[in-house]
Amino acid sequence: MLNVRKIADINEFYKLGSIWNKVLADSGMNNPYLTHNWFRIAYEYFEKESKLFILLVYDKAEVIAIAPLLISNKRMFGFHLKQLRFLENIHTPFQDFIIKKKNQESLAAIIDYLQKIPYSLDSRDLPPERQVILVTQGLKDLALEFGVPVVAVA
Repeated sequence: MLNVRKIADINEFYKLGSIWNKVLADSGMNNPYLTHNWFRIAYEYFEKESKLFILLVYDKAEVIAIAPLLISNKRMFGFHLKQLRFLENIHTPFQDFIIKKKNQESLAAIIDYLQKIPYSLDSRDLPPERQVILVTQGLKDLALEFGVPVVAVA
């Protein structure tokens, strides 16, 4: 069984550097926009007012997936909204969860955790591409089980 742990403290986030980059390297996603340094800089320079909401997925004591998320306050039509979204900035051309193994189980653990958030969010701004990736990885049934809209089937 996989366990999910939330990181909300900036100092805990800073300590994740080597683990984060190891998970990224082992995932085969060799992308500079998913490195710990990229997310650290994005947070420090663009998102300081937001709250970290990084999810680590554990298989026993091993981190096997990372969901680099945050909660930000957004103003829309005169209302202040609390929004869950990827930790990013205007220079980030690529967003994704970092998963090194047990793809289906890791995504299920992340989605399950997000659906059980104990406080109210006004929106979850995870891009449609994330939904497409779920489906193209053969996870249509999982996506539908968790109520994730299926955008396309590949």
